Amino acid sequence: MPKAPAVARNLPPEQVKNHGGVPHAAGLDFFAGPPPEIGSLISAHSTLTKGVEPMAVGKRLMWGAIWGGIFLGVGVAIDHFAGLTSGFWYWAWPVGLPLIAAIISWSTTGFDHQCTYIGELGVARYGCSGQRDHISDQKTLLFQWVTELRTSGVRRYRNGVYQGTDYTHTWSDAKGTAHFALAGTHSSENGLPAATDPYLFAHASEIAWSVYLLDRADEELNRAGYLNFNISGRDYVRVAPNWIEFSFGGKQERRASSDIAGVALNAGQFTLRTADASDGWFFKKGIFTFPYGQMANVKLFILALEKLARITVT
Repeated sequence: MPKAPAVARNLPPEQVKNHGGVPHAAGLDFFAGPPPEIGSLISAHSTLTKGVEPMAVGKRLMWGAIWGGIFLGVGVAIDHFAGLTSGFWYWAWPVGLPLIAAIISWSTTGFDHQCTYIGELGVARYGCSGQRDHISDQKTLLFQWVTELRTSGVRRYRNGVYQGTDYTHTWSDAKGTAHFALAGTHSSENGLPAATDPYLFAHASEIAWSVYLLDRADEELNRAGYLNFNISGRDYVRVAPNWIEFSFGGKQERRASSDIAGVALNAGQFTLRTADASDGWFFKKGIFTFPYGQMANVKLFILALEKLARITVT
């Protein structure tokens, strides 16, 4: 693995904030520097703080033994109060609970940190584990390597109670090969999570990517006369200053911008309606739907609709 760029363990320039646009907390340790290829820094973040050192193995084992002992007592108490004297559950409680507690203790006392950078030309992520100078993960994405970004976000509910939002951001090239992916879960039902949440790295990376594409949109418009947005398979939407073209299921249709009644985004689904759209029981006309997560470069698509076709997504 290539050696991470060296960095004096200090903060990036004062004007560079974290991925949520908030000034850095004092004492952050950026244990690997940003690669120069990603261009001028837009934002940065590190989960490591100066003075934080890995916990010794012996101490981690001690805490595992302590928590294991506590839950051994809990398991024995469950057996006693439940009147268990034999069988699967008789052994499951006093053996399973301490084992689970010891595993959780070991994993939560480990040393695992990340520092991330977003530049005008790409993004970078570094991870260190076990010790401060051990770079265990290193990944750089230059925007020039890829052509498409697809994102998705799924809110999870149980019995009507919000459980979290699962998200994915995947950058791929013209052949469909994925070059960089960010995925995880955050706990903000509405709006963005805290400025230091890992999701903000994905969110801010998408914005930087969209700005990068926007800077090159005029070149594509001059070359092709439109901006192309792939969906899935051979489906696509093309946006030009005076028209929009759709291709769904091999059927193409081009409409003047004035013929579009509106575009709505609801529950992760785009719905595009033409002025002569009809939505009957057995026949639909002029209504096109496609999932948000299947469209490439969706933020630029929304902007292109507004700036080129004068259509606002509702």
